[in-house]
Amino acid sequence: MVFNEKSALIQGLFVYIHFNTRKELMPDFLMQRPARQAEGETTMTKRTKTNYPNIYKYETKKGTRYQVRRAYVINGLPGEFDKSGFKTMTAARAKLREIEEFIENEEFGMLSNPNITLDEYYQKYKEKRIVRKEWTADSLSSLDSHFRNHLSNRFGQTPLKKIDRHSYELYLNEMLHDEGLAEESVKTYHHLMCAILNDAVRCGVLERNRLSYVKIRKEGAKPKTKNIDIANYNLFMDKAKEILTIQNYAMLYLTTFGLRRGEIMGLTQKNVVFRQDGTFIRVLLTRTLKRPDGKGTKTPSSERMIALTEEAAALLEYCIQEARDIKADFGQILNQDDFIFLNPKRGVPYCVTHLNRIMSYVSEESGVKASPHMMRHTFTTQASLAGVNGRALADYLGHKKTSMTEHYTHATEEGSQKVIQIASTRMHG
Repeated sequence: MVFNEKSALIQGLFVYIHFNTRKELMPDFLMQRPARQAEGETTMTKRTKTNYPNIYKYETKKGTRYQVRRAYVINGLPGEFDKSGFKTMTAARAKLREIEEFIENEEFGMLSNPNITLDEYYQKYKEKRIVRKEWTADSLSSLDSHFRNHLSNRFGQTPLKKIDRHSYELYLNEMLHDEGLAEESVKTYHHLMCAILNDAVRCGVLERNRLSYVKIRKEGAKPKTKNIDIANYNLFMDKAKEILTIQNYAMLYLTTFGLRRGEIMGLTQKNVVFRQDGTFIRVLLTRTLKRPDGKGTKTPSSERMIALTEEAAALLEYCIQEARDIKADFGQILNQDDFIFLNPKRGVPYCVTHLNRIMSYVSEESGVKASPHMMRHTFTTQASLAGVNGRALADYLGHKKTSMTEHYTHATEEGSQKVIQIASTRMHG
């Protein structure tokens, strides 16, 4: 009996010492501590069970309040999350779900380290987004570049809890004014930083995001031009027709229908439909740098039918025949699923950036700056000025619905033809 009592005493002392020397391995919100007292309650306030395990209720001068208590084990050590003061059962249940998710996913490891750095946390954050398929290969490449070049270089080795607002705002101003970065670019980097910190708050690594509501504005910055006025548009297109091959001009000309770069470079033979009532493009595929073989459209609403003018139809007919000839030169046959814009020297599809190179060349020769995305904006502006209905235009462009309450229907061929008929009076003569 004496041996057992001593063993129990020694074991209890060991757990106490072991637990207190390893507190630094646990996130702040999982540290065992007394429940936070809500305003109006006393230490003697009686708690009663609710219908939900781990949630208790009690009365204060300001009404009913709720408490969340959840036991856990981290690194072999027992502990308990205990927090009170929730005004509603919904809020208490939401907090309990966060704790349950944290425990269930075993997000300990680096997350259990209160001194986790921005670099370390970003890797964990990125892994979760990839597993959940929230980031495509293109998104991953872009965000990795943003993080590496504009966040990690300054704050990568800084613990999350030590990233202060003052230093961060100074860095944003440095990027805006000393490095001369565009306002929209700096906002993109800031949004990524906030997404990382908000995730850390959700997981309990941080109490709050200190960088929320930071204002980013570049004094004297002129709004970035996204549209091309009609006079410059006509100058640009005339020069393009003069200096480009028919194949290259066809690619550029398709941008004037509001198509995305990847949609144009992802055109296959079977997706160009020649009929008596007109020529149409089925937009079912898009190509990117990371997915040169093509993937589904940007969003489900991007799948649509695009009506073309007679000039566009003639250009596409020429390009399909050109693609057949190029394939024949390499001893191959153009299949229905093959891309139609092929490099005649290699017999393979052009890289998606080929369209940007074409437009840069024409921009230099004409003195009018233009890009595939600017052409898409220009089409949208001109179609709106010509009186195209907003919903019909959004359907034509393959945009998502503007709100969850708005009824969405796919663009019809008839609607597409009407958009082109109206917009063509301004853009295609």
